[in-house]
Amino acid sequence: MKKLVLILIFSILFSVSYGQKKENVDVKNIKCSILNFLNWYRLDEVLDTTKENYPEKEFHPIIVRERVDTMIKLSIDMVAVENYLGHIKSSNYVSESFINNLRQYHQKIADEIRNSKPYPASAGEFAIPGLNCDVIFGFEPEEILDHIKEGRFAKIRIIYDKAMVKFDISRFNQSVFTLTKTNGIWLIDYLGFDLTNFDEYDKKSRLRK
Repeated sequence: MKKLVLILIFSILFSVSYGQKKENVDVKNIKCSILNFLNWYRLDEVLDTTKENYPEKEFHPIIVRERVDTMIKLSIDMVAVENYLGHIKSSNYVSESFINNLRQYHQKIADEIRNSKPYPASAGEFAIPGLNCDVIFGFEPEEILDHIKEGRFAKIRIIYDKAMVKFDISRFNQSVFTLTKTNGIWLIDYLGFDLTNFDEYDKKSRLRK
């Protein structure tokens, strides 16, 4: 009987130890996926589809401004979008869900622009809502990308092959990631922002007025 009890105790201890070790490996790999993507995005020259191309490269601008007489008709070149998405995917840190979300984001803008009326060429160029900022990191990507080393992983929650992560750089600069483990690799499905503290600050500011 004592022998059976000892076997059960050792089995439980081994299971707990193995589970903790496995979780620690997953946590490490999750952190690596996030940090590696942030550094890749910061250091790599992301395909710029809004400027003139280099002569030796084929160029497909995302925003197409077609001139018809004195008018300009806007459109979105989805071939250029696919080139951009292919470049992001080549980082090997994001999932198909991440890419599909970006694709749908651009498609929505393309559909909206398709129904817009041409405007006078004399009005000059103007920013396209939704494409007038970094589509992944927003209007000030440097607020995150220039401060990666200052960031800390505030929360990491893992349920089987899914993970939710809170990455904080400052009180008002906090990101939320969701990831999926695919073929043993943690890939980013979603990147957003935790505005909890910002919303609280905004409410207090309005109350003071």
